[in-house]
Amino acid sequence: MAEIDVSSPDHAPARLSLLQRCKEAVLGMWPMGWIAFGGPQGFIALLFKTYVVERKWITEEIFLELYAVAMAQPGLPSAVMMACLGYGISIVGSSTLPIWVLYLERSLAAVSIGLVIVSTKSLAVKILVDKTTSTLAAIAIVLILNFSTTAWLLPVMTFSGGLVTYLEAEIPFGEKIIHSYDLPRPIVIFTTFYFYGTVLFGGIIPILYSYLVTGNQWLSSTEFLMGFAVMSILPGFGYNFSAYCGALAFRGSAWTSFVGAFLAWAGLFGPGCLLNAGLVPIWKHYRDLPVLKKVFKGLNSVSVGLMIGSVFLLVNKAVSLPGNKVAALGEYPGWTAVMVVSVVAMDTWKVQPWWLIISGAVVGAVVWVADGKP
Repeated sequence: MAEIDVSSPDHAPARLSLLQRCKEAVLGMWPMGWIAFGGPQGFIALLFKTYVVERKWITEEIFLELYAVAMAQPGLPSAVMMACLGYGISIVGSSTLPIWVLYLERSLAAVSIGLVIVSTKSLAVKILVDKTTSTLAAIAIVLILNFSTTAWLLPVMTFSGGLVTYLEAEIPFGEKIIHSYDLPRPIVIFTTFYFYGTVLFGGIIPILYSYLVTGNQWLSSTEFLMGFAVMSILPGFGYNFSAYCGALAFRGSAWTSFVGAFLAWAGLFGPGCLLNAGLVPIWKHYRDLPVLKKVFKGLNSVSVGLMIGSVFLLVNKAVSLPGNKVAALGEYPGWTAVMVVSVVAMDTWKVQPWWLIISGAVVGAVVWVADGKP
């Protein structure tokens, strides 16, 4: 498909019929659900590589503007797999999982964090291009590290970043949010994830950990971290993690687990889908306004900061231990080395993510055997 300037009516899809455009869009997006490893950040990096670098369907400027629109609002095969995994763990119970599963989780979590670091770096070098954007990202990192349980802080930071870059261009110079109130569990699950789908901008994993594990205790630390590791090695968009959390939050039977998975998935995706339907047409019409270009700069900067901060939070809870306890990755030099090797292999040597995932699983199995655990 030739590169199309979506901002100009002269280039509108007159060159291709609606059927042809739909066909190319489906063929272009379909593989993403099977090869997008590394969670949300990995998905964004793959979209950039495919649509901007390789296919040249849109320009880098348009891609970054769309990224800002997406990050300024709350955000199927892998969703079904995550729901099934959640149901399976609800049957077995995290406290009775075999020790080899914990070893596998540790190695895969290390690789997953490596994939997230590489994806975050690829966006950071394109967005953090001056003192202002770098400072906004640094402030976002500090705030998310120290106030990861305060859900309303994320949208405030995001829009404040947009305001700062706008003013710069114009003027030279933890608490629980949702309470159950003894409502039926399905209603609580849907409203909880719908709420977080409404207020979470640019990063969700640390907030969900604080609420689902520390707050409501619907999941144990081991269950949450195992789901994160599997989410990152499965292709598809990372918000499918909500299906896994929902299945465990409403555990009891196959029926309740899959109902919980669907309610959590629909609740988290609902606000973003509704806002996308309304915001993207507006963006397409007004994207050339100077004020929006100034605001997008700040939105993207804060989003990158949130992604970097999320990496630090995940590193501090990456290793599952017996008894539903967790430890920081830095306390285990071996697993830290796995993460570092993954970053270098993917970023410098351009090793494909699936090779790193397979290698990580092998390393986990080897360490398990070496420790004499069979």
